[in-house]
Formats: sequence, C-alpha cells, structure tokens
Amino acid sequence: MSALAISLLGSFSVSLDDTPPITFPTDKVRALLAYLVVEVDRAHRRESLADLLWPDKAVSAARNCLRQALFQLRKSLADSERPVQYLLVSTKEIRFNLLSDYWLDVVELEISLSAARAHLRMGQDLCPDCQARLETASRLYRGDFMEGFSLPDCPQFSWWRFVNQEAIRRKALEALAILAHTLESQQAYEQVSGCVCRQIALEPLHEPAYRRYMRVLALNGDRNEALHQYDIYRQLLDAEIGIEPSAETTSLYQQIRAGRLPEPN
Repeated sequence: MSALAISLLGSFSVSLDDTPPITFPTDKVRALLAYLVVEVDRAHRRESLADLLWPDKAVSAARNCLRQALFQLRKSLADSERPVQYLLVSTKEIRFNLLSDYWLDVVELEISLSAARAHLRMGQDLCPDCQARLETASRLYRGDFMEGFSLPDCPQFSWWRFVNQEAIRRKALEALAILAHTLESQQAYEQVSGCVCRQIALEPLHEPAYRRYMRVLALNGDRNEALHQYDIYRQLLDAEIGIEPSAETTSLYQQIRAGRLPEPN
C-alpha cells in the first residue's frame, strides 16, 4: 500500500503510513489537497489557488490564507520528513508530486476502466486480472465524489467539485455496466444483479440497467420478479417524466411474460 492513501469517492478520507485517518484543521486545507491531487497533471499559480478558495478576500489576504493552509497541509502530511515530498512548492506555483508515494481511489477507478475499455475495443472479453481489478475499483465507489463536502463561499471550487462528481459517476456507471456484461456472459446472475442494483441506485431511470436486471432475473428462474421490475420501472418513469418504457424494454417484458427466456446479452 502507498504511504499516502486518499479517498475522495464518498466521504473525504486521508491516511498516512496505514495510521488512522488524518484530521485536517479546516475544510479549506482538505479542499486544497483534493484539488491539487486531482489536478495533478499541472502546476497551479498561487494567485489562482488563492482566488479559488478565498474569492471574497482581498488579494494579499487571500495569498496569506493560502500560505497558512499550505503550511498546515504540509504539516499534516509530514511532508518535510519524506524522501520524496508530496507537494512541490515554489514562490509562484504549487503542484502535487506525481512521483510521490501516494494512492488515489479516483485514479484507481480510471485506470481499471481504461484497461477494460481496451479489451472491449479489441473485441475481447476481460482477462481475469482486469475483471478482478475492475471489481475492486467499482467497490471503491462508496458514494459520489467528495460527497457531503461543501464550501458555500467558494463557487468556483463548488463548480469544479460538481463537474468532477458528474464525470466520475458516469465512469462508475460504465464500469458497473462492463462488469455486468462480463458476469452475464459467465452466467453469474446473482453477481450481475448486484452490479445492476448499484447502477440503478446511481441513476434510478437508467433503462439499460433495468432491462439487464429483468433479463438475468428471468434467466435465473425468477420470472415473476422480472415482470415486477418492469412494473416498478414503468411507474417510476411515468411519475418522473411522464413517458412509457422504450419499445425494446416493453418487448423484453412481453417475451418474459409469454414464458420465453430471453437470450443472454
């Protein structure tokens, strides 16, 4: 395990050298670390960071707040004691050190998903290693990006968090869809149901997930529950946006109702 473990999916949590989670002095210090480690591909000018996190303060006051937050962050990470420091700091710029010994759950999800996409592009099933890694990465998604974290006085930071939250949720949905497809081909229907239920929890109107759920329930011998899921989705869709399920979903429902097992996906 890396020396510094940072979890941003769900509640914010950071631990160092397998010790209990670090308690940071302020939310602004947490926000500074989150921003730097997610935007690790570039250096950030001090004035930009100061404006991001202290937009309501004068320039000199904001710069001073940034200096204090940076000092507190480096102290919390014991950065000066590391052979390779986590933060690269100059008089003008600050960046997180990509070469330092750290682990970030967001990156783990992205790497695992990229490997899975590569298999699919080549028309291949996931290899066992990639499947296991994607399963592990999908479990890391304990909730939305920085769930429950807010800085009401920082609209720019709040927008950055929202954009990342939506993008990462889409990646989690894609990872679960790839896993569900792979597990269905292996006839691991109980595990498929678990993936699909997580997809639906993330996006309640996700129609392909409902179709897969109906199909694997029927294939697993639970025809009545498959039909019930169609009714649940139809009622939800009507209540939320006033439309009927697609022809594809309705056709699947009619097929199951007639007692004909659907083809595995």
